Amino acid sequence: MIWRRILIYALLFVAVACFLACSSGIKAVKHFQYQPDGWDMFRDNPAGVADSNISLRNINALIWSRKSKGQIYASPVINDGLGVIPALDRRIYLFDPATGDGIGKIKMNSSSSSSPALAENLLYVASEAGDGRLRCINITRGMEVWAMELGDVSAPIILHDRTLFIGNYGGDFYSINRFTGDVNWTHRTGGLIRGGAAVADGRVYVGSTDGYLYCLDIDSGDVAWKFRAESAIFTTPALSNLCFVTTFDGLLFALDPASGDEVWRFQTEGNVFSSPVADGEAVYFGSNDGNLYSLSSRDGFVLWRFRTESIVTATPLVSSDAVVIGSSDANVYFIDKGTGREFFSYTTSSRIESSPVYYDGMVFIASADRHLYCFGQSGTAMSARIAP
Repeated sequence: MIWRRILIYALLFVAVACFLACSSGIKAVKHFQYQPDGWDMFRDNPAGVADSNISLRNINALIWSRKSKGQIYASPVINDGLGVIPALDRRIYLFDPATGDGIGKIKMNSSSSSSPALAENLLYVASEAGDGRLRCINITRGMEVWAMELGDVSAPIILHDRTLFIGNYGGDFYSINRFTGDVNWTHRTGGLIRGGAAVADGRVYVGSTDGYLYCLDIDSGDVAWKFRAESAIFTTPALSNLCFVTTFDGLLFALDPASGDEVWRFQTEGNVFSSPVADGEAVYFGSNDGNLYSLSSRDGFVLWRFRTESIVTATPLVSSDAVVIGSSDANVYFIDKGTGREFFSYTTSSRIESSPVYYDGMVFIASADRHLYCFGQSGTAMSARIAP
């Protein structure tokens, strides 16, 4: 009788597991082979440093566009012929970056505006109110590895070695073992956390709407220092020679990453929701005054500013020779990095708040018109649409 019961329970367990796997809406991408040169998280690296190994100066055409059912505010991740982009229709879309063709989708219980992360064959996605979970998905097996309650989240997921860093609307900042979902430590801030973390040299930096930038020990979560800005921080800091952070009241602060002391500041004429990107020589970010700024990292001197026709809340893509930014004027601008002059642009049908990413000679950016756009060097244009 005992063995019979064990057999029945085992069969029930297998049946439930199969049901959950089949009902999860996760398609196994069996051909996927992770490559080290993919775009695997927001800004592509945990420090927010520009990629000097890529060139964008030859991009001059729309290659394809792809329509979704929901608006897109997150940035995609792309690796080895697989693209992943969350939308507000409770789906995570998988697509072929070369053509825009759909590969599959992951059904969620609520919308997602958090930029995902990818490492090896593990995809990390977070959802908003109504579900509020952080999930680890094995994309080659098409199954959920673990999930944890995280609360309402729109911040990007940041990867560093074996760890995920992410904050929620409750003001809690988490360090999480990315293989098990176990929480290494948490730190409570006094406001919402809307931006992501920057990581370098054994420390992690994160801002909060309580007006503080926190510098935490990467292993313990202990506060090394905190910097009091003059208003809320909605953005992700960047680290190169200095620590750069933008604030709601239009300031960019350059701080000593070791002590948190202010080195210099720059005032724009609008609120700032654009996270900075740095390359060692300059720092780049947008403002609600309609400008994309390039400032000298050393002293904040304006190297150039590029004027759009509306506010700029997106985070720029910075390469060795170009800067790409989207604006609420519905345009994507490709700008020469040295001169600040436009060399290519494209008009979508609505505002752009998603940040552009790079993969295999192409730039990808989403618009509030529910399309994901792919730009590259002149070729045959095509259009793909997400299946219902």
